Amino acid sequence: MRSLSLSSWLCLALAASAVACAPSQQAASPAGEAAGAPSAPAPPGPITLRGTLFGAPFAPVAACLIQAGADGLGQIEIYQARGYDVQASCAHLPADPEHRLLALEIPWKEGARLDVSAHRVSSGVAAGYVVWWDKDRSFHRKVINHDFKPTGTVEVLRAGARKGDLARIKVTFVNGAETVEGEIDVYIPRDVPFASVR
Repeated sequence: MRSLSLSSWLCLALAASAVACAPSQQAASPAGEAAGAPSAPAPPGPITLRGTLFGAPFAPVAACLIQAGADGLGQIEIYQARGYDVQASCAHLPADPEHRLLALEIPWKEGARLDVSAHRVSSGVAAGYVVWWDKDRSFHRKVINHDFKPTGTVEVLRAGARKGDLARIKVTFVNGAETVEGEIDVYIPRDVPFASVR
């Protein structure tokens, strides 16, 4: 048998290496493509936000980013309502004695944290409020820092930017002896008009 030179052995070794590596390179390709694809919306998380608002239990079932302005501020409404479909009814709460709403404002950026006492009340703007109806269907709306002065914080744990995203906030809301505390997802009904949410 004819002996092979050193250069021939090197050529054979390199060729074998290329064949062995080819499958792993092909397998890695889809992962690379997936890395560049848009991330899917976060799955729904548990609602732990619970407490009492103006003498009645508050156990919300949904929350929605009702507006987000070019100033980077987002306004959130949190709803306690039977059979509430947040995708169909965002920014609308049917009149019912068992229904309640808590609205809060915060810079719409992941990691943002705002003291409830910093809510604006000026030039007709009410950034935060509580809404409910009595059994006789009489309507009540109490504006934060105008009709009452609660304390606490609201924090953006995850800030969505595209329609259909699920953001998430953490709330501690104290009004006298009453407290509402916990986390809830926030539905994004339309694309946020400013680019950076992180």
